[in-house]
Amino acid sequence: MDFRELLEQIINKFDDAYGIFLMGFDGIAVEKAIKADSPNLDMLAAEYTNLLRITVNALRDIDGGNMEEIMNATDNMIIVIKCITREYFLLMVLHRDANFGRARFELKKAHYLLEKELS
Repeated sequence: MDFRELLEQIINKFDDAYGIFLMGFDGIAVEKAIKADSPNLDMLAAEYTNLLRITVNALRDIDGGNMEEIMNATDNMIIVIKCITREYFLLMVLHRDANFGRARFELKKAHYLLEKELS
């Protein structure tokens, strides 16, 4: 599977998306698709990796189950994270007015495709 092609297919379904990353929990992007007018998403993705790692460890410590998804909204953007495996996740950044329900749906579909490839 061509990861970049999959990410571009997802991002091109949204006029109001900034970018999407396939990330490792080590903070390194496996692949990404970013629109030209986007803010510095590389830094955002790296910082969210730290946040996600802390959250996953906290859930593990309290037997809270495996992390599946996180969504954060600011006054400028929406960040949706979908965990794929224990080592990889998708991070999508959208404009504040975007349809994040549709983004969640697209990430869930991608999860099923990527889980097979990354397991």
